[in-house]
Amino acid sequence: MAEEFVYVDDRQRVNLRAEPSLRSEVLGVVTSEMRLQLHGQRDGFVHVTTEEGLEGWVSDAHVSREEPVRYRLQTVTNERDTLRERIHHLESQISSMESEKNALRDMVSELRRNLIDAEAQLGPQDGERDEAQEESDGLLAQIAAFWYTIALAPLALILGGFALGARWQGKRVSKRLGGLRI
Repeated sequence: MAEEFVYVDDRQRVNLRAEPSLRSEVLGVVTSEMRLQLHGQRDGFVHVTTEEGLEGWVSDAHVSREEPVRYRLQTVTNERDTLRERIHHLESQISSMESEKNALRDMVSELRRNLIDAEAQLGPQDGERDEAQEESDGLLAQIAAFWYTIALAPLALILGGFALGARWQGKRVSKRLGGLRI
């Protein structure tokens, strides 16, 4: 069975008692936002263990199963920071691939110039040269289209997914926080 936890409500100092009764001996005090491991419930009290290992009973009117806003906000902030790091990394990859694409474009341009120079040196030939030029142009266009597809499309989809995920998470957190925006 998975561990269950409850949290002391905001702005509280609650007695931790030896038994589930207001007349029972006070073992200690638990304070706001303290996380307590839940063991069971009885007579309006919950049986808990503190993070320091102190075990006892607390009135269930002073605890909640929902994490305090501070913890939830920290979780969302950490997720946001992780997504920002991923986006930065992907943007770096896109920049690198953009440089590679430009280098390939320069190579294609150089090959075209070399082809034109070679044709000029050979002089006019029959229709085979025109077919070879068309084939070469088609091949170069396919190479360029291939690199555009390989380099940019998946990264654009990933960045879009991260952006949508971050926006969805922000709306979800805002909804949980009663309209508060972070």
